[in-house]
Amino acid sequence: MPQVDVELASPLTIDGQSVTTLTYVREPIGTDLGRFTTMDLFDGDVKALAHVVPKIARPHISRDVVKNMSTGNLTALSLGFAAFLEHLDVSNMAKVKQTTSTSPSGGTAETASKSSGQKT
Repeated sequence: MPQVDVELASPLTIDGQSVTTLTYVREPIGTDLGRFTTMDLFDGDVKALAHVVPKIARPHISRDVVKNMSTGNLTALSLGFAAFLEHLDVSNMAKVKQTTSTSPSGGTAETASKSSGQKT
């Protein structure tokens, strides 16, 4: 299972120590997302980040810490999620299949238009 290191734009103080890197220890799963989508994370939605990041980041940070982060750190958090997708071949995940539609009489659309005298 891949892990992702997120370099923060500005350090956070966690348990009295300065932290410049958070690690996403695993890719979030559906139950981690709750009512949010992966697009919410990519878009930097603060509520989505505050909901998901505490579940997968080490050292652990709270929702309130995420909600009060600088825009640079929020951007780093959202970019970290994109790293989970780098290995995916998205060009082959979904493909359009060309189908021949049928007319109500059961023939293909091309056959139906020829029999009605229309040009195709």
